[in-house]
Amino acid sequence: MEKKERIEYIDLAKGICILMVVAVHVAPEIAGLTWFTSFRMPLYFCLSGMFFKQYGGFSSFLIKKTDKLLIPFLGWYLISYLIYYIRVLAIGEPEIQFHISDIFYDKDFYNLPLWFLLSLFWCNIIYCIIASISSSRITQGILVLCFASLGWVLSYSGLINFLFVGTSLTCLPFFYMGQLIVSTSFVKNKYAKRDSIISGICVALAIVCLTVPKETIHVLFFKNTIISGNPVMVYILAASLVVLLLNICKYIGKIPYVSFLGRYSIIVLVTHGLINNIINRSVRHLIGDPSQEAAFHILLFVIIIGSMSLVIPFCKKFLGYITAQKNLIEEKFYSLSYQ
Repeated sequence: MEKKERIEYIDLAKGICILMVVAVHVAPEIAGLTWFTSFRMPLYFCLSGMFFKQYGGFSSFLIKKTDKLLIPFLGWYLISYLIYYIRVLAIGEPEIQFHISDIFYDKDFYNLPLWFLLSLFWCNIIYCIIASISSSRITQGILVLCFASLGWVLSYSGLINFLFVGTSLTCLPFFYMGQLIVSTSFVKNKYAKRDSIISGICVALAIVCLTVPKETIHVLFFKNTIISGNPVMVYILAASLVVLLLNICKYIGKIPYVSFLGRYSIIVLVTHGLINNIINRSVRHLIGDPSQEAAFHILLFVIIIGSMSLVIPFCKKFLGYITAQKNLIEEKFYSLSYQ
């Protein structure tokens, strides 16, 4: 079978996205920048939605997404807590901050970036059901908005965000946005004058959203703890910046190492939190708490990103089933089918 050619600027967009994710996690001061934090995860959901396929039926689809998302989540969740409990036993910490059951109680858990894999799994399942109900983009859009509204109601009501289902509902419009983009000629066409006009419109919309009164906060809180905010402004700001970044990436095409990180962004996602924690604890043990030093955050970011040149090949070779590089259930399913 002929290997499908990769779209280089999509890998670049994923690479920039995962760089933003790591930056927010290693430098807390960045989390206060509304424009920066408002679209990094919407971009990830949108890019995932662009490559949504039903794979011939719901059962095949479920197997595929379990292999690509659920098994990596479960695998790294267990590995993360194993590392945590070993650390607790080795150091003898007086208070255990994390428990392996954390995922069921709407609270922070060890290696928190893993939430995205679980949330993306639910987004895929929900949208697959929607796509099975109707092939009409308009009908799908209406159903997506209904589910998103339910997510916001759950959030404003303060109800538990069980297994990040509520987060998935509020993020579903970005996933659907990816489907809308891929249904146009945007993906395959080269950067053109039309894209410059669209970029200008996106910049104007983002400026408008960012200059309205501060109480209309624009950041979509992915734990579904929305302090305040106008959902319409949240989606307009995020969508504008997502399209703008995609256009910029289309214009640039490829930045080798960044595109490499984008191609294997799941590996970066599931490992950077663990590396961050190890380095932070080691430095605190040796020289004290440097968490307020901007220079330390920059150095930490560079070390984590640089380490991926070793981490990614290692995970590809030895941890393929829990880094979405190999399909565990699908391989077992087909091997049993042919016996």
